[in-house]
Amino acid sequence: MVFIKLVKNSIGGAVLISLATIGTANALQITPISYDMENGGGGFAKYWDKKYNGTGNTSLDYALLSGGVGDLTDGIIPTQRWIDVEVADGTGPYVGWENRNPVITFNFADTVRINSVTVHVSDSNGLGGVSVPQSILLSMGSSNYDSGTLTDPPSAAPTSYTFSGLNFSGSSLQLTLNRRTAWVFASEVTFDGELLGVQPVPEPTSTLGFLALGTLGAASTLKRKLKPSQSIEKETTKVG
Repeated sequence: MVFIKLVKNSIGGAVLISLATIGTANALQITPISYDMENGGGGFAKYWDKKYNGTGNTSLDYALLSGGVGDLTDGIIPTQRWIDVEVADGTGPYVGWENRNPVITFNFADTVRINSVTVHVSDSNGLGGVSVPQSILLSMGSSNYDSGTLTDPPSAAPTSYTFSGLNFSGSSLQLTLNRRTAWVFASEVTFDGELLGVQPVPEPTSTLGFLALGTLGAASTLKRKLKPSQSIEKETTKVG
């Protein structure tokens, strides 16, 4: 809610002053400022997060990565399976983990409310040991969500799972991918929610607009006050 106060100035005009926008929440897609996790792994082919720009060795299987972003938040969601788009040097769009359940912690710039999370994964119905996750766990502050056993689509095409109505709040969210078979692959994780807390006051241009209105009001008031005195002066001149 925006609170506006009407304040009279010293010459009778009125100036609109924005006090603040308090407790306002704006629904939007929220992008993490960083995420922390184990790097992907591989055998002959590597399924690393080579785009990751934080600390940690992106060319080492399961190295600890922290303080950066990469494949999981770059906005690229492949429409083909891991086997069709991944390359041996680990620069493909997926991150893959073998025989482990990766835990990924997403960090946000400030306190947010998370309403839904969407996880994009690869599938091949077990081909090469790759399947969709068995389940996905979400945790933020004291709030937790367990997807239970996820449905494995009959198609082997990439798919996504969206978890809505979470109403989580905090500054970091932990996501766990529990594997169904040997491998689990993820390409992107997105968040929809709201920014919490005090919002910024209007831009300087808006403030100037308020002041301009006040100045016009002041000029109008001053003009009305001057008119009677001008009329008296004219009449006095005629009599003389």
